[in-house]
Amino acid sequence: MSEPTSTTAVTLTTAGAAVAAPVFGVDPLLVIGAITGAGIFVLSHEDQSAIKKLILFIGSVACGFIGARFAADVTSLIIPGAVEISDGVGAIVASSVSVRILQRALRIIDSPNPLQEIIKGKRP
Repeated sequence: MSEPTSTTAVTLTTAGAAVAAPVFGVDPLLVIGAITGAGIFVLSHEDQSAIKKLILFIGSVACGFIGARFAADVTSLIIPGAVEISDGVGAIVASSVSVRILQRALRIIDSPNPLQEIIKGKRP
């Protein structure tokens, strides 16, 4: 279970971003989706330091913005029938998936010999 302070911070960040999004010309659903997707995984992993959580959060939000449309298209291909997936849902998927990718990259970087582990396919 995550700390109440972290949960409150993510809630306030999401609400503030949704209110400020129209001012900057960004889709509010995209902002909410990217922050929510990042918050889901970052807050659920308690074994990481605060700085790693912050790096994962910022990287995940950025990936949620960048990959929202692509993730929405892939998700609509996976779901049977003619379903249109919004960019907000795509942002949630993209930012959630990117947390796992970023965590793996951080583990490889922290390992003593990252090139050898990438070549041999070892899990750090």
